[in-house]
Amino acid sequence: MGDHSRSVSAVLVIAWFFCAGALSAQESRVPLQLRYTGSWGGTGSEKGRLHQARAIAVDPAGDVFICDTGNHRIQKFSLYGRFIVHAGGFGWGEDQFDRPVSITARNGLDVYVADVNTNRILRYDKDCHFISVFSPADTDDGDAGIEYPEAVDINPLGELYILDSINKKAVKYDRTGMPVVVFGDFGGGEGRLRDPADLHVDGSGKVLIADRGEHCLKVYDMYGNYLHDIGRDADMDPGTVTTIASDYIICADHMAPTIRLFSGAGVYAGILDTGIPGLVIADIAVYQRFLAVLDAGTDTVYLFTIADAGE
Repeated sequence: MGDHSRSVSAVLVIAWFFCAGALSAQESRVPLQLRYTGSWGGTGSEKGRLHQARAIAVDPAGDVFICDTGNHRIQKFSLYGRFIVHAGGFGWGEDQFDRPVSITARNGLDVYVADVNTNRILRYDKDCHFISVFSPADTDDGDAGIEYPEAVDINPLGELYILDSINKKAVKYDRTGMPVVVFGDFGGGEGRLRDPADLHVDGSGKVLIADRGEHCLKVYDMYGNYLHDIGRDADMDPGTVTTIASDYIICADHMAPTIRLFSGAGVYAGILDTGIPGLVIADIAVYQRFLAVLDAGTDTVYLFTIADAGE
């Protein structure tokens, strides 16, 4: 090998070394970290125990609400796991469930629950007293009917959003229960949903939908207009999504242990390590600087403090 060839080879090796080091450093600079705080729950039918739990929400006071799906009820706990009350039970009556799968309690007054097999949205107050029931299938607008309410959330104005995973669409309802707009369906263009799994409304009113079929999060404005997608470069299978104020977006892979972090603008920031092996994440919820993770494998809620990296 000549001197020139050896020089070129040396330059390439040095360039590879520095590029690899830069990529490694970039991957390690996740801006947040999780610190284990505690856990509670466990499988069973007694109060405070869970069976095939599938959804978790935290209200502005820090109280935790869980869709105890296999027990056909909802339960309320303190942030650190003290049982408070439960509601429901199996059936098709006013205060009964047949597989509740999604819950939101974000306004601090109302709790909305999506019950799949009865195709209903049930409304409770913050103390889990039944208020009313709403069937999104009962509408004169056929396009706005919901057959399989997979997820439910409300925006800051109290308007309801429901995700229909079978018909691959989302519907926005006003505060009287009237459909306002349908989006994400076959006429949605770039915003068309392929295999939607979860829906979250952030503090500004934007709607984020985890689309497993597109391996990304799709973002819409509060009127259902498609804006952009997030995470196509993250190699993910998005199952659930939430936000930390306007600063970060958190997405957990479907029934898997991986939690991915994005900036508020949608830039991929890396993986949040829970330090708990074998997690089967059903849902996640954020309260201030706490992250609650619902593990479908053990029916356990794991609570983490969200800290800045290096703290």
